[in-house]
Amino acid sequence: MTGIAELPDGKVLCGSEYGTLILWDGNLVKAHLVRDVKTKESLHKGFIEVVMFDGEQFITAGGDGYIRWWKFADVDNAEAGDFLEVAIHPVKE
Repeated sequence: MTGIAELPDGKVLCGSEYGTLILWDGNLVKAHLVRDVKTKESLHKGFIEVVMFDGEQFITAGGDGYIRWWKFADVDNAEAGDFLEVAIHPVKE
């Protein structure tokens, strides 16, 4: 795990070496956040080095040189179904 941010309700969001975000609820992984569930396309190419919460959005910075903004609601409401992966899309980069 790399960058970490805590949500107001105590859930934790962390970056991974695979370029995905992992949403934790206590000791359990609630979801792996990706761009596409079928292809499991990552949010960044390589490590997500920084994860920040600014009150309305999450900001991530990856080893790929990109900084991306994600809607708080998309992350907070991520609920894994049959698969652990949940697709989200950046607001801007």
